[in-house]
Amino acid sequence: MLRVTHNMLKRDSVYNLNTHQKRMDELSNQLSTGKKVRLPHENPVAATHSMLYRTRITEIRQFIKNIDEGQNRMNIAEGAMRSMVDIFHRVEELTVQGAHGIYAKNDRAKIAVEIDELLKEMVQIANTKLTSGESLFAGFQTDGVPFEKLTSRPVFADREVITQVKYHGDVGKQNREIEQGEYAPVNLAGNSVFWATNTSVKGGINVAGYTAPANSKIRIDGKEIQINQGDNIQAIADKLNNAKLPLVAEIRNEQMNNPADQRLVIRYTTPREIWMEDIEGGSLLQDLGLKDQGQMPNELSLNAMKMSKSIFDVMILS
Repeated sequence: MLRVTHNMLKRDSVYNLNTHQKRMDELSNQLSTGKKVRLPHENPVAATHSMLYRTRITEIRQFIKNIDEGQNRMNIAEGAMRSMVDIFHRVEELTVQGAHGIYAKNDRAKIAVEIDELLKEMVQIANTKLTSGESLFAGFQTDGVPFEKLTSRPVFADREVITQVKYHGDVGKQNREIEQGEYAPVNLAGNSVFWATNTSVKGGINVAGYTAPANSKIRIDGKEIQINQGDNIQAIADKLNNAKLPLVAEIRNEQMNNPADQRLVIRYTTPREIWMEDIEGGSLLQDLGLKDQGQMPNELSLNAMKMSKSIFDVMILS
């Protein structure tokens, strides 16, 4: 038979009071700190879940920030494109007027001056910068000015006018993560957004019977393509066609009566400036008559034949 003494009652009362006091302290700490678990050992499972939730919340906040940044960039780009469209409408009006026979030489000269001023405005729009100072349409070359206008004084003009606009950016796509493992581009490269025609280029060297002398790599529009030693010209064309790029590569006879004279022809299927380069010390594009040594990716061999126009070229020809 258990005997209940005053000391036992006292000990139980003190124990219960201490337990309640400890629980009150825990609740007080939770209320003051806003944290249910202060130390991992207090509740390992809850602590693990809490850390995972915090990590996920931080990720989501960053994704939202990335989406907002991308949306802001696209809004600025859309505004630039709208301004370009307005300029094109005005240029169309002026070219129709200039082609009309009732206008005198002085009137047409004034029209040409206005078109040149509109072209300057277009170049300025193409060089749009963000509030951070980055060029919007320069690919990865965001620190510089992507479009340079070159001027001269043609014989038919009484002042210097823009005769060429050169692109100094690249084809880089700036991506932002918008969900775990999912990325979206937040920029538009100037070599595509400001191009008016699908580029076509024909190599300046006869490639009949050509085989790659060594393993090499080329890069087209930022995508690397592996060429293996012994690949013939048809295999090379097939690799270009299978690279999931907006282009078609084909072997074309230069002269219908001479099937032994063959040239590699690359045609883009969307408006953009051609962008290709030999990398890792290779010289395949030089071998095919498309590039000369030391040229920039958007430059072609002097012997190659290129058909391509930017929107600035269209304006200049107006």
